[in-house]
Parts: sequence; C-alpha cells; structure tokens
Amino acid sequence: MINRMKFLGILIVGMLFVVSCKKDDKISVSVERVTLSKTSLELEEGKTAELTAIVFPKEASNKAISWASSNQAVAIVDENGKVTAVKEGNATIVVTTEDGKKTAKCEVTVIAKQIPVESVTLSKKNLELEESETAELTTVILPKNASNKAVFWESSNQTVATVDENGKVTAIKEGNATIVVTTEDGKKTAKCEVTIVAKQIPVESVTLNRKNLELEESETVELTATVLPENASNKAIFWESSNQAVATVDENGKVTAVKLGNAIITATTKDGNKTTTCEVTVLDLSDLLNNGFTDSRDNAHYKVVKIGNQVWMAENLKYLPSVVGAGTGSKTEAYYYVYGYDGTDVAAAKQTNNYKTYGVLYNWTAAMNGAASSDANPSGVQGVCPTGWHLPSDIEWTKLTNHLGGENVAGGKLKEKETTHWDDPNIGATNESGFTALPGGSRGRNGSFSYVGNIGNWWSSTQFLSSNALGRYLGHYYARVNGNLVTKDNGFSVRCVRD
Repeated sequence: MINRMKFLGILIVGMLFVVSCKKDDKISVSVERVTLSKTSLELEEGKTAELTAIVFPKEASNKAISWASSNQAVAIVDENGKVTAVKEGNATIVVTTEDGKKTAKCEVTVIAKQIPVESVTLSKKNLELEESETAELTTVILPKNASNKAVFWESSNQTVATVDENGKVTAIKEGNATIVVTTEDGKKTAKCEVTIVAKQIPVESVTLNRKNLELEESETVELTATVLPENASNKAIFWESSNQAVATVDENGKVTAVKLGNAIITATTKDGNKTTTCEVTVLDLSDLLNNGFTDSRDNAHYKVVKIGNQVWMAENLKYLPSVVGAGTGSKTEAYYYVYGYDGTDVAAAKQTNNYKTYGVLYNWTAAMNGAASSDANPSGVQGVCPTGWHLPSDIEWTKLTNHLGGENVAGGKLKEKETTHWDDPNIGATNESGFTALPGGSRGRNGSFSYVGNIGNWWSSTQFLSSNALGRYLGHYYARVNGNLVTKDNGFSVRCVRD
C-alpha cells in the first residue's frame, strides 16, 4: 500500500514537470513593420502634437519602440511620441522598434508663431476724384508684426469706381461708391467713401465783346465775357476796375461811367486766372453830338444822334471807294452803287443829288468788308464804317426800335418829317428821335434801282443762311419798322453805330 502511494506521487510530479516545460517553450512572434499616425506635420513654434506608432503584426511578441528627432533644435519628441515645435525649420521624427529595428518617419515643418491681425485702417476715409482720375489707398494692419497681412479689396459700385488688388482706385463716372478692404486673417475691415465728380474741363482763354469803350458820365454798358472752351467746368469771372473814380464794374460786367478819365476793366477767370481787358474812356459827348464828326477816309462829315445809350449816325453812309451800275451784282463780291447812276466814275457819282442826299447803296458783302456775320450787341463788325463805328447787328436794330416804343410806332419816330424827300403820305413821321431816316430806295437783285422816295432800306451785320442777310426798311405808307430778309446781292443804305 505504501509503495502504491509513492508511485502515484512520483507520477503526479512528473506530469507537472511536463506541463511546466510546455509553457516555457511558447513560440515568439517577430515585428514585421511599424507605421505612424501621420507622415507629415506642420506646427507653430511652441505647439505640440501626438504621434501614434502602430506595430505589425498585432500579436508581435515585442512591441517596444523608441523615438528620435533628426533636428532637436527644431522639434523634439518624447518617449510617448509627443512632438514639440521648438523653432522655425524642418525635422524628421523617427520611431524604431526594439524588435527588428523597423522604422517609420514623420516629416515635421515648424513655422513661426502666428500673430493674429487685430485691426486694419485705410490711409483715407473719404476720397473725391474726377472721372478717369486714380488714387492709391494704403492699409495699416495692427499689430505691426501680424503674421498674415494679406488683404482683398472690393467696390460697392463698380460702375462708379473700381479698385485693384493693390488698392488703386479708378474713377469711372459721377456718383458714390464704398471701397472696402478685408484682411484674410480675421476678416477685419475698413472703408473709404468715394465721391466721383464730373471731369473738370479747364478754362483756356477769356475774351470780352469790347476792347475799347467810350462812355458819358453816368452811362452804363454791359460787358460780356466769353470763356473757352464752351464746356469749361468753371466759367466764373471776377471783374475789377483799375480806377473806380472813373469807372466801376459790378459782378456781372456792368460798367458805370463815374467821371471824365480813363480806366481799365479786367475780367479774370476763377479757373486758371486767365485775363482780358477793356479800356474805358469816360468823356463828354456834347461836342460830338453838337458838331458831328468827319470820316478821315474821304472827309465826309456826318451828323450824329444819341438814342437811348446808342449813338447813331444821323445820315446814311457816303463812303464810295468804287461804283458800278445797277446791272452789275454779286452775293460774294463787294459792289457800291449810287441810286440812278449807271457808270463807274466815282467823282461823277458823288456829284449826283442822290449821292448827296441818300448816300451810297452797298451790297451786303461791301457793307461787311470781309467780316463774319454777327448778331452780338454790339456787333463788333466795323465793316464799311469809319474807325470807331460799326455796322449794327439785328439785335442792335431791335434795341433801337424797342427804345422808341416798339416796331409798330418806331418807324414814324425815325423818319424825316413831312414830304421833302418822302412821298405823300408820310404816315406817322415825327423824327422825334433825330434819326432822320430817308427813302433812299434800293438796288434790286433784278439789276435795277427802285423805290426812292417810297422806301428806305438798311443792312444789319447778321446773315440768315448762307445767301441772305437781315435788315430794316421804312415806308411812306406806314409808321412801323419792318424786318428785311433778302439776298446779299441787294443794294441797301448803311447807318453806323458808335463803338
């Protein structure tokens, strides 16, 4: 019995030994490879990131690993795979298995620490530009060391103003627009209100309708300034007199004669300070009005009359440089006629009663003497008139008739009284104006003289279309003044107006 028990004990011990030996002889599994959770990484200075290593196969017997950085001045890694960015640059983080020395890498880029944008402002909050003009807007981004200062620009109304990627604003057309700049970092914004005004056309020159002016004391004349180009943006004019004791001028160019003497009226443009002048002489016209004047060209003497503020010759002009008969005519060449005379002898023509009474008949070309048509007041056309006198424009004739009460009655006030020269009946004739209009007739376009005693005709400096001109005529059957629109080859009388 005792021996059996011993045997069983020995058997049990033997079996335990066998089992123990099998446990110690378990098979070892080798590492085949290792990977990382990231193969590349970008970090700001001071930031960290965790890398995770995965060892294959999962049942590998020894999964121990180690970590290393290729450049610890740029990035370091601890035993758990925690990467810390040190300074800007590049480094490679390498994980290595203890079993088999298998490796995996992560390329790390460390960037400078990002300083966020806090605000942006513009160099101008408001901007006014002319059409087609440009201006540069500049930005100020804070803090100054902000990492990303990139901005983008936009206009609220690109039909009015555009802006490019550099902040250059271009004015397109009149109106308003808002230019907005926005930072890429933080979407901070700033605005500039832009007003576009019409393109300014600069003044190039200014002229006056009169270069010289002779006035009586207390007489007034309106000067007219012409600013060029016609579409100049600012046509404002400043007026001044060199001697206000002699003549003054108001803001509208109205000159008032104060006392005898001389003064210079200057008109100056506000834009460009362009100037022009008119020499004013204030004189006593009593001598001229009482004694008339003599034309230095032929020594013909003329009476004058003042009607309103116009001084007119009280006789028809007699200047006769050449003469032809009524059968010779032209709309473009100058011709001179004496009513009823059919020759070319100037001296003989001047001996006729019609010349002495009614003066000379001129076609419009002769009356204008090469000047261009004018409807200004005064006309500025000397034409065939003596120096210091001019051919009246249509407007100047109208001014005369208006002063005498209008065209319906002015004719009677202009005509010589009675029937010494006018045919009967000389309706309404009073000559209260002193103009002493006479019925000098005309040279008609049909090549004949007609209507002496019946009608008086006078030219103006104003043409109508290319072949016609305006004038005035009076008749013995009515007291009105009539407008005349006739071809330029007619022969009419001329009355001159003092400059």
